[in-house]
Amino acid sequence: MKDERSLTVKDSKMFDMLTRHSRNRYRIIVLSLIFVTSIYVFLNKRNWAWYNRSSGESICETPEPEMKDLIALATDTRDVLHGLKMTYFLIYGSLWGALRHNRPLAWDNDFDIGLVYEELKDKGLEQKLYKELQKKNIKIYYRLWFGTYRVTRDTARGDLMIYRRNYFDTCVRLGMESWVFFVNYRKYHQFPCRLIKKPLPSMKFSKVNFTVPREGNEIQKHFYPEDWWVESKPSGC
Repeated sequence: MKDERSLTVKDSKMFDMLTRHSRNRYRIIVLSLIFVTSIYVFLNKRNWAWYNRSSGESICETPEPEMKDLIALATDTRDVLHGLKMTYFLIYGSLWGALRHNRPLAWDNDFDIGLVYEELKDKGLEQKLYKELQKKNIKIYYRLWFGTYRVTRDTARGDLMIYRRNYFDTCVRLGMESWVFFVNYRKYHQFPCRLIKKPLPSMKFSKVNFTVPREGNEIQKHFYPEDWWVESKPSGC
């Protein structure tokens, strides 16, 4: 009888210890979920445009040799896209440069061009695009995470960003990142597909005409909803 009581007390203590352990583990799991969710919400709500990033030093003007490489790469890329009769259009900072200065922004170090996914898929243009760019000594590779083609030559680089049409006639970016941070991408990286309906208008981008989205700066209101009317420059410029 005494042994049974002793065993019951031990069982009770063991049960209490396991209960406390389970509660502590539950609290840790809940706090971890709250922390991860908070970080995820923060990352999704923020506009990660380059001018919102803090850096140690600001470059207010890209050196002339690098700017020449940038313009040459953008021009040759444009010639290939135009020759293949692809839909292409300046976007993001490159479009701001064309709209405001008819050239790349003074501090820009790359260019951004939008492409249409349905053309690349249905017309089998991807292989032709690779081949024609390589003829001009332009390196090209696809970045799965971002859903973009990166083109490089000499000191210059550019991004060819791919958009697909969804069921709501909205053009959205490809890439794994657009699924992981879908809230951010829905807020800052999509626009009505009517803005890239052919025929597209053209605008000077340095010495060459590039096609641009319809309705002037309307597409930028979707990319920069909080400050599209402000000419943002690198910190200190």
